[in-house]
Amino acid sequence: MSRIVFARTSRWSPVFVAVSGILSAAAAAQDATSPAAGSADDLQEVVITAIIDAAKRASDEQKNSRGVTNVVASDSIGRFPDPNIAEALQRVVGVAISRDQGEGRYINVRGGPSEFSAVTIDGVSVAAPDPTTRAIDLDTVPSDIVGSLEITKTLRPDQDADSVTGAINIRTQSPFDYKGFRLRASGGGSYNEFGGTNDVRGSVSVSNIWEGDSRVGLLFSGSYSETDRQVDNIETAWARLTRPEGGTVFGVVENLFKDYDTKRERIALTSAAELRADDDSRLFLRGTFSRFTDDEYRNQLLVLWSEGVLLPGATDEKASFRNIRVAKQIRHRTVQNEIVTGELGGEKKFGGWTFDGSISIASTEQTYPRRDELLWRTAALGTATAPISYDYSTSTREPSISLFTTNQHLTPTNFSFRENAYRTSETSDDTIAAVANLTIPVEMGGGKGNFKAGAKFKSGERKANEDRFRDRATTAAPSQPLSAFLTTQESRNYNYALGFKVDPALADAYYDATKARSPIRAEQSATADYQADESVLSGYAMWDLDFDRLGVVAGVRVEKTETEGAAPVFNAATSAISTRTDTRSYTDVFPGLTLRYEVNDNLIARAAVTRGMMRPDFTDIVPRALETQEGSLLVVQQGNPTLKPTLSNNLDVSLEYYFEPIGILSASGFYKDLKDYNYTLRSSGSYLGNPAALITPENADGELGGLELAWQQQFTQLPGWLSGFGVFANFTYVDASIDLGRTYGGRSSFPLPGQSETVSNFALFYEKGPVSVRLSYTDRSDYLDEINAEDGALDLFWAGRDQIDLTASYQFTKVFEAFVEAKNLTNSKGIRYYGKKSRIYEYEQFGYSVFVGGRLKL
Repeated sequence: MSRIVFARTSRWSPVFVAVSGILSAAAAAQDATSPAAGSADDLQEVVITAIIDAAKRASDEQKNSRGVTNVVASDSIGRFPDPNIAEALQRVVGVAISRDQGEGRYINVRGGPSEFSAVTIDGVSVAAPDPTTRAIDLDTVPSDIVGSLEITKTLRPDQDADSVTGAINIRTQSPFDYKGFRLRASGGGSYNEFGGTNDVRGSVSVSNIWEGDSRVGLLFSGSYSETDRQVDNIETAWARLTRPEGGTVFGVVENLFKDYDTKRERIALTSAAELRADDDSRLFLRGTFSRFTDDEYRNQLLVLWSEGVLLPGATDEKASFRNIRVAKQIRHRTVQNEIVTGELGGEKKFGGWTFDGSISIASTEQTYPRRDELLWRTAALGTATAPISYDYSTSTREPSISLFTTNQHLTPTNFSFRENAYRTSETSDDTIAAVANLTIPVEMGGGKGNFKAGAKFKSGERKANEDRFRDRATTAAPSQPLSAFLTTQESRNYNYALGFKVDPALADAYYDATKARSPIRAEQSATADYQADESVLSGYAMWDLDFDRLGVVAGVRVEKTETEGAAPVFNAATSAISTRTDTRSYTDVFPGLTLRYEVNDNLIARAAVTRGMMRPDFTDIVPRALETQEGSLLVVQQGNPTLKPTLSNNLDVSLEYYFEPIGILSASGFYKDLKDYNYTLRSSGSYLGNPAALITPENADGELGGLELAWQQQFTQLPGWLSGFGVFANFTYVDASIDLGRTYGGRSSFPLPGQSETVSNFALFYEKGPVSVRLSYTDRSDYLDEINAEDGALDLFWAGRDQIDLTASYQFTKVFEAFVEAKNLTNSKGIRYYGKKSRIYEYEQFGYSVFVGGRLKL
């Protein structure tokens, strides 16, 4: 329930549709024929040239950039089994990813939290679909619509300052990437180890350039994929328990066994129209659309130790209880993310001066069409003489639990209806921006180059609305017992027999029949809502000069930020809902100096002193309190309207040696002095008179530094077939900490959430003629997920994870290539733990997958 009305605004879809329609008509009218296949020698030359050309352009762009930048070409992305942007970025030095059910979702650049890296699509700033963070869900955008990826680690004054560790620009394909007509298509399917399910994926890109008095280019691309996965997952909540005989132990308060059936769908479309009337002018219109839908049924078994009584003799590894409860739940959750961008812009040269500008829109949305739950629960199980027990001494990942020997949970008549629960939510962010730049050629102090100045205005409106419902009345119970809902399909999680799966059709029918009459939870619904408006006015001036072998970029950027947040406040005494608002305004200055020295044609040295920022997450600054549940524990996330943005003063140095024809050996060092870092603190307390875990955002100072090493080279100097071998490797070391300025649980200094000490990639590849093979390995070490202020032994960490992948392809003709991708060959697990690895919070496995397909290039 909400007293704030959130009306939907335009999604600007017509911009995209108009461009797409023009392009589709143009593509249909184009009369093109496929080139005939030539000799084997011709084929080898074509394949080698195509691979080298794309990689060479990216390598040259990285080499010629002023600051520390990584550029990845689309053809290079295609050499790895990386279907979305997050997974493609994990191959870049300094970049690590976090996964959801085995798929990459968020990135961490140089050890920073995901929010430290702003994301743009063709230079258009994109907001996060998720209402709780500014970090972008990069699994929403598939990698096969990309022209290249650009990771800028030292910001220039003409770039937005809202990145601390690196700015990500996803550049989609342009019709002027290639001459004339071009058609590219790919498709295939996979086999997944768990469940024996299959995925499908396909994409197409068509473009053309028409030559005449003017040149006109049109492009359209589309991508579709569907994954069908089954995942094993166990979550275990730990706490300090008081023993009846005195003293405390670490004990389990809940085991949650999740049996997933998940289907994920991705749809992406891009279009571009570009007019080049002459060499001095350019006009373009671009649009992108990405939609990610995650539809899952989750059969869950909950062992609720917290509802029982701990018996004497408990240790940190073993415990026995009486009067516990067990619950069986079927959950149907569908979440959909959308990202839409559109941009109209141009460039014009006047006697050496260059003016360029654009207006753009960016719209993101996250909706939950379904978040439906039906739960049955047992009466008290276990007695003092026949208790229910667990034992982690033999296996911390798959413990021995006596319930799975006595099997009371396998008898449906032991369960009775407990509740139904429903949630609906919608988050939208609509942003419009206008930017103008002027570049003037100058000579200064013996150097030649450009003076550049510009301004940008960006205004966004963010709205989050959620309603929650729950019904525990006996009248809400299904008319049939649990046994009538069960299928003959066994539900298993690792080696645990959970019973039989619930029929999803029967569950959905129950949801649809009861949702409308399930009582609303007024307080929880109201406090989940918020609205935030944010505008940023910025301007900059910079000089970009060359002094023989020395290149210098010096300038300053100023950004003024204004935010207004509003959130409902629930009065528990009167049940009245009021609205609290807060307005803030602050201005920050971002000076920058970047040096690039060309020691010789192949050796480049760089140094930079820059400044960046991270604005607080919207949920952290709006005046609200959001309630959620972790089992039986109430968790309250509170806003802090006085929270300051994080400012980072940065120092970077690097040395890069470029091999011919393509290759690099580089070393980069970086240090960041963090002021007012935004962190969230979890502590125990009460909320509206109820015991609760309180999560509060606060500011603290910190620092982050590290070293990046990278080596990429094909050994073309070797004779014959050996010249196809090459290596791709990088390693990143990061050390970071934040100083809270006060002591919590005996500590005042903490690592940065999301910061792995080491991140590494290694790939051995072979590229020769029509054959391409790449065996790759990626690894990141443990990293902090959440701080527990009162008890460091209950800090939540993600365990380090490595993965081995294999890709191979063969070019049968000039236009057709077959390929195979094998992911997670070692079946690496996803693990979270409290304090030390024996106290596992989450243990998940998703198996390997093998994808087979083909690519067509005309």
